Amino acid sequence: MTTSGKYKYAIVGTEDQCISNKNVLIFKEAIISVKTAMNLVVLKTIKGLASGVCSFIDKLNLNNLMGAVNGDDCVMLIFPTTTEANNTLSSLNSMLN
Repeated sequence: MTTSGKYKYAIVGTEDQCISNKNVLIFKEAIISVKTAMNLVVLKTIKGLASGVCSFIDKLNLNNLMGAVNGDDCVMLIFPTTTEANNTLSSLNSMLN
């Protein structure tokens, strides 16, 4: 809020975007499988951990990621093309190994 009482948009500096080794370890342990379906990347997780995995994916700032949706044990990443989904699958698999 400004001094005149009106609201304005502002970028707030935060350390929430930092990825710690602890986050990576939790990500690795939570993932059961990672597969593509056309332009989608589907991550199967341990029950109840999809929300945390989705949050971690958001912090990765993946190129051309159009959106991420999660349920209780599944995360779906949406890309504009099959090629970009396959590239992300390779990146995530290398991170998991």
